[in-house]
Amino acid sequence: MVKRKTAKSRLKRAFQSLSDWCRQNLHQPIADQHQKLKQKLQGHYAYYGITGNFPSLQEFLEGARKIWRKRLSRRRRHGEIPWSDFLRLERRYGLPKPRVVHSLLSGAANS
Repeated sequence: MVKRKTAKSRLKRAFQSLSDWCRQNLHQPIADQHQKLKQKLQGHYAYYGITGNFPSLQEFLEGARKIWRKRLSRRRRHGEIPWSDFLRLERRYGLPKPRVVHSLLSGAANS
């Protein structure tokens, strides 16, 4: 079986798009930001979630966490949000974990 992986250029473009969105919605309530960010992650998983692409999905989740933390830090007067505070915020507003939505193996068994 040939493994598929998200192209670096597409992943970079997705990060840039997510960063732009976070910058434009910086002053929205955190609950609203979380809801839209969750939808964006689930949409990314639905499109790129194929067998063999799980590491790229994990990379996208980690990148999204870093981008969201960086953008939320812009709301503070004194520096970045410490990771401990961000992890507490993330426990309250959890982001969806990556998952493979389209299995290429199930189609091979039916052929």
